Amino acid sequence: MDGRAIGSAEVFDPNTNSWTMLPDMGVARCQASAIRFENKFFIFGGQECASYIRHHAPISRCEYFDPGLGSWHELPQMNVARCAPCLATIGEQIFVIGCRYAGGQAKKTAECLETSTATSWTSLPNLTHLPDSVAALSNRLYTTGRNRRLEIFDPDTWSWSTLRHPFSPRQCLNLVAAGSKLLMFAESVGSRRDRSSGSIFDPATNAWTNIPGNRNFNDSSHFLHKCQVVCSDKVYIFGDGSTVDVFDPADNVWSSTDEVPLGRDWLESEFPAVAVG
Repeated sequence: MDGRAIGSAEVFDPNTNSWTMLPDMGVARCQASAIRFENKFFIFGGQECASYIRHHAPISRCEYFDPGLGSWHELPQMNVARCAPCLATIGEQIFVIGCRYAGGQAKKTAECLETSTATSWTSLPNLTHLPDSVAALSNRLYTTGRNRRLEIFDPDTWSWSTLRHPFSPRQCLNLVAAGSKLLMFAESVGSRRDRSSGSIFDPATNAWTNIPGNRNFNDSSHFLHKCQVVCSDKVYIFGDGSTVDVFDPADNVWSSTDEVPLGRDWLESEFPAVAVG
């Protein structure tokens, strides 16, 4: 707001259809990443300026909100300052991966926090690419960037491996885990005429199958499906426009929900997280 980061937060209760202000965060920030974990709300990194175009340095501070106590609590600072990192959880560990809008090897680093102790961060081996998206499935982390391979992290061996996927390096990829499958949605970079597509990966068979095309992704309002959440094993995709598309992996079909009251341009970069509780 007015070029400044903000420290305020609020919560929406669908039962009362109302918003309630929360206590301010410990540090004002923007371009942070957030995740709901064990009924707490964690927020990581970001910048102290509301516009990443101004190249303000990322920050390493992180904290969580405990609804039971009604207060924010600071966590150990990350080993690497990060802006808009990718987040995922396995067991009691939260993994923070990559760093957008920053140069150097920070983009390809990753680390994790053991929430049961929450005393320090442990670094992972570096990735080979800047991740666009990450998902956790079957005790593995899957990340993808603009190349032809997934990078897969195994916490048991503390190492990365690679897996070839069917998409072009010119496509921006979004991963989401639903049920026992990994879904990958792709959008071509640089042309609104390119139709988006998707595939499903089954770790049990190590095989890919195609997701049916969705005509809405050819519309300008759905050129970028920026944010997706899973609810009841269905994937809800929020794009640049006002509609929400729903994919059911069990039936392999698309549907649409009612329109959101206001279209959201560049949803992911304006809102750090959409959580389902």
